[in-house]
Amino acid sequence: YPRGLIGRKKCRSHRVTGFFSFTLAFLGGGSMLPRDPVMLLSYVNTQLRDRDASLDALCDREETDRDALCAALREIGYEYDAAQNRFV
Repeated sequence: YPRGLIGRKKCRSHRVTGFFSFTLAFLGGGSMLPRDPVMLLSYVNTQLRDRDASLDALCDREETDRDALCAALREIGYEYDAAQNRFV
């Protein structure tokens, strides 16, 4: 491989890693969830829709504290609705 191509590829990969490191943070346990509350809401509702049957299942899989997650989303006016299995 030409030297410049390898350098660009490495640089591009580094930028992506830096971006994710910047936008993700730990929210209890070993889980990496978005720090921004609106991004967190989007991520959690998508996971609840596509992957997890309940908020407890999501928290178990993500190894995160349910109360901390609910508190973070409550700050932007969202509460978990078990009947809909989503934050509304």
